[in-house]
Amino acid sequence: MTTAPTASSLRSGLDWTKRALLIVSQGLSPQSGWAPFVLVFLTVLSVVWSIEQAKWVETPSLAMIAFWGITTGALLAKIRLPALFLQPFAFLTGAGVVAWHSTKLISGGSLAYRFDELWNRADAWVTAASTNGISTDPVPFSFALMALSWLLSYLCAWFVFRNQNFWIPLILAGTGILINLSYLILISPAIFFMDNGMFCKYYSVFLILVYIFTYKIAYESAKI
Repeated sequence: MTTAPTASSLRSGLDWTKRALLIVSQGLSPQSGWAPFVLVFLTVLSVVWSIEQAKWVETPSLAMIAFWGITTGALLAKIRLPALFLQPFAFLTGAGVVAWHSTKLISGGSLAYRFDELWNRADAWVTAASTNGISTDPVPFSFALMALSWLLSYLCAWFVFRNQNFWIPLILAGTGILINLSYLILISPAIFFMDNGMFCKYYSVFLILVYIFTYKIAYESAKI
């Protein structure tokens, strides 16, 4: 014969559930809080969105890749191990994320086939580059853009949450967006001025985020 759960047992179960959720949330939440996480994500988004709008080559969502890069950096920054031991895992994670998204650019076949095709195309691109040849395959270039987007996102999050350094992410992101806009003006000025100055809006968003970051740095310095 089974007995109905008592009110005290139900409260005890809820307490354990709350504690478990609290432990999980504390384990996943960035050490510096969610506000810096959102700021870093928006800063990187202003860069990757400008790259996507430039339409250099077809790519899966760079915003999603940036999200995983920032998440990886924020999580690894909480692990109290020397950075030398964490970086290989980080870059293996990034390689897996970028390779997975790159397979979406290859149509047909199983996942194993698409991975194999991706490897063959990368090998052909490296061969062409090392022999002064020419490759018109867009997949390796798309892979490179995704890899750079992930690396930018990861490094920005790592420096913020591991070293409490906000200047290096701003320098990295600023360099990225300026290089993209500079090449766009030189190569395709018509695209740069399309959509009522859309690229100027991305840069304006970046400058606003720089101001917010600068205010936060000044506020943190004043507390010391």
